[in-house]
Amino acid sequence: MSLIAALQKFVVARLKADADVADLVEARVYDRPPAGVKMPFVSIGPSDEIPSDAACLDLIDATLQIDVWSDAQGGAVEARKICSAIKAALHEVDGDIEAGKLLEIRVRQTRAFDDQNPGVTHGIVTIEALLEE
Repeated sequence: MSLIAALQKFVVARLKADADVADLVEARVYDRPPAGVKMPFVSIGPSDEIPSDAACLDLIDATLQIDVWSDAQGGAVEARKICSAIKAALHEVDGDIEAGKLLEIRVRQTRAFDDQNPGVTHGIVTIEALLEE
């Protein structure tokens, strides 16, 4: 399993297990949301990884986008609440991933804005992680 795939699996499991996230989206945390899924929900967005060559260590700087979707009246407020719950669930937490080691995980940015689909608010939480192979 690649390090970024192991990070994604860790993130999804952590979000599904977090009581505050579950209060807002229940178990609707997806890699690829099914057609017609009820909002609000969370999906995993793009990711990237950059090798970080440190002395004698194989490190990867990974970035993962977590998308939040709301069609509620007042969707911006709902999306921001979900983004805040995601941040609390992931920022600077410890944990093990299936491949390699998770050395650090930080939420770098949260944002919410009107989506191109009318009546939908899109939130984004960007996390960065330092992984060791």
